[in-house]
Amino acid sequence: MDQSPIIVERTYSASPDAVWRAITDPRHMRQWFFPEMADFRPEVGFEVEFTVHYQGRDYVHQWKVTAVVPGRTLVYDWLYGGVPGRSAVAWQLTPEPGGTRLTLTHTGQSSFPQADPAFRRASCQSGWDYFLHDSLAAYLDRRPV
Repeated sequence: MDQSPIIVERTYSASPDAVWRAITDPRHMRQWFFPEMADFRPEVGFEVEFTVHYQGRDYVHQWKVTAVVPGRTLVYDWLYGGVPGRSAVAWQLTPEPGGTRLTLTHTGQSSFPQADPAFRRASCQSGWDYFLHDSLAAYLDRRPV
């Protein structure tokens, strides 16, 4: 089993402030990431739980913010209610000429039940690819997703 982190990078032609708002402000996050999320704050210790219904199943997402460097770094634990396993997602923003590079690192994904296709690496990788390369990119470009 591959236990290496999932890493996805993308450079956007948007300012670091715009990308930071998109990944930390719930009004923005609901438009490209999870519409089910009621609230989010980029503050260490903030916790949120919300349920996503996907392919006939409910997934209880549980996040707890563990590190924040405003405008640059956001890290939170990511668990699923009632499912063994623990992972962490780190978002790193780097200013680039004319835009912002976002590097997402998801560690611990392999701790979830690998017999369930929803938690396998390929599923997680394709989800992050969609969110960063399609959904967030379209949102930042102000195109419909």
